[in-house]
Formats: sequence, structure tokens, C-alpha cells
Amino acid sequence: MHYRQLGKTGISVSEIGLGTEHLAGPPAAVYDEVFGYAVDKGVNYVDILMPYPDYRDNIGRSIRGIREKLVIAGHIGIALEQGQYLKTRDVKVCRAMFEDQLTRLGTDGVDVVMLQWVDGAAELDEALAPGGTLELAARLKREGKARAVGLSTHEPATAVAAVESGAVDLVMHPVNLTYSPQFASTANAVFGVADPATAKRAPVPLQRILDVCRRRGVGLVGMKPFGGGALFLRRRASVAVTAPSASAVPVPATPSPAPTPAQCLSFSLSHPEVSCALAGVRNLDQLKEDLHYLDATARERDFSAIAGSLGAELASGCTYCNHCLPCPAEINVGETLRLLDMVEVLDAAQGGGFTLRGDYASLPVKASACTACGACSARCPFGVDVAAKMARAVQVFES
Repeated sequence: MHYRQLGKTGISVSEIGLGTEHLAGPPAAVYDEVFGYAVDKGVNYVDILMPYPDYRDNIGRSIRGIREKLVIAGHIGIALEQGQYLKTRDVKVCRAMFEDQLTRLGTDGVDVVMLQWVDGAAELDEALAPGGTLELAARLKREGKARAVGLSTHEPATAVAAVESGAVDLVMHPVNLTYSPQFASTANAVFGVADPATAKRAPVPLQRILDVCRRRGVGLVGMKPFGGGALFLRRRASVAVTAPSASAVPVPATPSPAPTPAQCLSFSLSHPEVSCALAGVRNLDQLKEDLHYLDATARERDFSAIAGSLGAELASGCTYCNHCLPCPAEINVGETLRLLDMVEVLDAAQGGGFTLRGDYASLPVKASACTACGACSARCPFGVDVAAKMARAVQVFES
């Protein structure tokens, strides 16, 4: 494992970090396996996002005795509403949830207090305002409960403005193959800057973020190096077939090799401004596959043949992050759309017969409970028409 400096914080972080968002749900033993293996391989940067008590308790148990080996990024700006993830900017709630995190993790403080999910000028202004969440983060740093202040965003313009504000020591922003120069002409499909008036996304060069971080000495954590897993899913369907319906994810007309975790991580880490590429995992097998990067050959890491052919595979825009929650009907939106995408894409690739009905049946609340209220789409960082996707899921899984 190689290590890089986290901006001017004086903190040294592993170039591959552990994203734990998708560990919310697996049994406790999975946490022990993942954290044990990660630390053995030299991973020290750990992003702890979710507000769920079991998730925090499981991480706390898994890091007992190894806390001093870790650089923990703990998030504020999230809470729970009827057991579901909720974005909040209520400072009292944020403080309470932060203290809850420390208690459940069994630590006196985190290394980075990360303001979760700030997208757009209005949200950044709110965070920067007197009495806002970034003031809370700065206070936690003064109190010795954090060593650095960070901010996560999906929008390049917000990342640039946050760095220029001088209020943060690091930013967390997607850095993946969709930002390659070859992909620039279609980068508006995902991970761009949302224009509320048109619901379209204008391409913003990654170079802008890299330049301002380098100039200001601000750390950059590259999240979503795998596009939330969407890069792998859609590339598995790269065969000469016709998609089964207009709502299906388009499939490229010519076969091409699937990107590997090593290629994805290699792209992110090819930028010296990136302090850490954050690899999210669901289990130990995924972590082992990701950390093969450490032993990969130069040929295995070479992403040049992949970078220019990723447009259609990301057309749906969903990365299954569940930032769209809470759902009034308590639908697990991210998992529902992940199963739908798998069926739409892989069924097309295999010529039929790929249903995942068993996996869908295990969901406690089905897509048919959707009332098309629009709350989820309003929250989605990627402009996904969730109601339309839910209607399609009903057709696919419930008809």
C-alpha cells in the first residue's frame, strides 16, 4: 500500500480507502472480515457514512483494538426518520448524531468530520452561513473531536466553490472513468452539474477540481471510483444485442472488455491531487478484488482502452446510493433500481431468462407501493426519474 498526504492536514492516508456505505445490512461477521483484511493490507482511511445504529455498532466492534491504525471520516448532515436515511441540516440533530457515532464507534473523536452531500450553491451557502453545519464542523475540530473538516458533493462546481471558501480541509467528489477526456462529450449523462431548469447535466472538467485542490492545498478523496458499481454492471452487458424495451439501459453494439477494479482505481489514482480513492464494498470478496490493484501489473492497471467507451452504460444515472431516501412508502429505492438495472441489462445480454424475482421478492416493500410523489427524484443527485423506474420495476417483477 502506498500513502498520500491529505492536503495540508498532515494526515497520511492509504491511496485506497474503505467505503462502508454498502456494509449497512450484511451480518456482523462481514464487518470483522472486511476490516481485518483491509487493515492487514494497509488500508487506513475509512469513510463511515450511515446513521443506522446496527451499522455503527458493528463497525465499532470491528475496530476495537485497531482504532489507532485508522483515519476515520465520520459524517454529519444525516439522521434517521422512521428507520430510513434522512438528509438534515438541523445543527442540533447533526451534533446529536455525531455524538451517537462516537459512542457507538467507541472513540473520543474522528479524524475527519465530513459534511455529507452538499450539492448546489444554495446548499453550500446554507452550510457556510453563521450557525450552519460547517460552523459546527469547525467547532468539533476546535474541541479536538476531529482533526480536519471535509465536505462531500456530487457537483464539480460545488466542490470548487467549497475549496475556494477556505472552510474545508478536503472535499470528497466522484473521480472515475466517466471523467476521462475521451468521455467528456457524454459526461452530462452522470456526475455532472445539475441544472434545475432543464434537469440536464453540463459537463464540468475534472481538471477544475484538481487545479483548485492543488492550488489551495486541499485534499481530494475520490469517491465512486466504480460509479457505485454501475460501471461493472453495464459493462457486463457489452454484447451485440437489442435492449428489450425503450426504458431499458442502452447496450453497446459491439463487445468490449469489462473494466476491472484495478483499471478504475488506476484512473482515479493517476491524478496526484487525489489523496485517496474510496472503494465501497459489500463483502470480503469485493474487497479482495479491489485490493488486487496493489499487486496488479502495469497492463492490468491500464485503462486507456476502456475510458472512451462508457457512455451508454451509465445512461440510467443511478448509482444505488439511496440519497433519495427517506421514501414515504419505505421502499428501498437503491436496491430496487439495482435489481431492475441488472435485469434490464443482463437479460438483454443473455437473450432472456434473467429475472432475479427471488431477490426482488425478498424486498420488504415492493415498487408497487410507489405513489409517484416525486420526493425521491427531487433529492437524487443524478436526476433519475425514480417514479418511471418504479413503474418499470412493477412491470418487470410483479406482472
